[in-house]
Amino acid sequence: MVIYEVNIQVPREMVIDYSAWLRLHVDEMLRFDVFYAAEVYVRHSDEENDEEGFFSHFTVHYRARDLEAVESYLQNQAPRMRQRVIEVFKSQVKISRRILSRIRSDELRGSEPNPLEDTHWLRTETDSATVRESIEMPPGSEPKIGTLDLDSDPASV
Repeated sequence: MVIYEVNIQVPREMVIDYSAWLRLHVDEMLRFDVFYAAEVYVRHSDEENDEEGFFSHFTVHYRARDLEAVESYLQNQAPRMRQRVIEVFKSQVKISRRILSRIRSDELRGSEPNPLEDTHWLRTETDSATVRESIEMPPGSEPKIGTLDLDSDPASV
């Protein structure tokens, strides 16, 4: 499973309009033969990026069957979908995107589990620039990105 994550910063005065638009946008995204589910979250606190509380923050997780499907979406449908956001909200909405692949718990087991050894790439996109870090991957391996709760009991993972 792959998650295409979209993080959105919206001026507070636009939240109602943006929320209504986002609901329709998510429905449209799910009609593509790429994503089979989506979850929309509101971030309740983002002091690091919004100390004065002028913005609301949303995160959308679109679930895709595999990385190839997401890459196809990014190449074929994403430019048109991104243009719609610009047409409706101009530059008032700030958006960043990234692709995540789940690390299964059985992949973390071993003498010294280190999820960073299994992390082959991370791509983060913004409307102004794209940053891509790549690490040489052995043929046939999948990119994997995830988080590990270091405070939990390793036996419960």
